[in-house]
Amino acid sequence: MRIARVKAFRGPNRHTRRLCVTIEIARETSPQVLSRVIEVLEEAGVSAKGCTLGEVLSSAFSCVWEMHLHTKPSVRVERRERELVVVEVDYVRLAEQVMRELALVVEALCSGRAVDVHEVLRRVSRRFEREAPSVTTRALVREARLMGIPVLHLGGDIVQLGYAKRARKIMGAIIDEVSSVAMSIVSDKENLMRLLEDTAFPVPRSYIVRDFDEALRRAERLGFPVTVKPLRERRGA
Repeated sequence: MRIARVKAFRGPNRHTRRLCVTIEIARETSPQVLSRVIEVLEEAGVSAKGCTLGEVLSSAFSCVWEMHLHTKPSVRVERRERELVVVEVDYVRLAEQVMRELALVVEALCSGRAVDVHEVLRRVSRRFEREAPSVTTRALVREARLMGIPVLHLGGDIVQLGYAKRARKIMGAIIDEVSSVAMSIVSDKENLMRLLEDTAFPVPRSYIVRDFDEALRRAERLGFPVTVKPLRERRGA
């Protein structure tokens, strides 16, 4: 095995004060095999560059992460007795799962085993869809980091800010003190718009549509650009 282990740290550790994922390279591979690994990953749409296995893995991870979350992770490669890749991210559980998938692909390619890279990337994409926080949550996490507030990703769109009695859990713009009634109201946009209009709260002109053709007609009536949102979902636009 060329890849010894993938490990997640959910707090300050010997590598960094931030949450991170590490991957340890047990032994290097030949330049010819490494070139083949890079070629296969590039053909699958993953930018992978480097002169060592750790550099290639870190490059591939950065590409996949940025592709889905539109932000670059902090990645560095350390060379001690073994090569070590350290990835600093706020979403450690997701990063660990993605890194394990990529490590399995690279290990298989180095060993000459057949692997469907496109299928693995589709699996990774589905994982991002299930586990990655929404745009709103990611923006709040960035601001929390700037303010020095500890962040712990609990999975999906749920994030904990702070620790112990000061801890608060958020899910997008919703905090853990919001009632289930309020959640039900904001999740149904048709009902929410009606309630806001009844209270004379200014709301943008909008229509409920059931298919693409109707959406196009309404959009032309409103004038572009327009925003499309699911009727009864809490996130997505």
